[in-house]
Amino acid sequence: RSGVNGTPSFYVNGNKFDGAATDLYQMLKESTE
Repeated sequence: RSGVNGTPSFYVNGNKFDGAATDLYQMLKESTE
């Protein structure tokens, strides 16, 4: 057991993002263009 109890959660403007990390990256990249 590694001591890890779960996976990280990402929140965007107070809303939990349930997609893949690559989808989050793409969404953030597009929002800054």
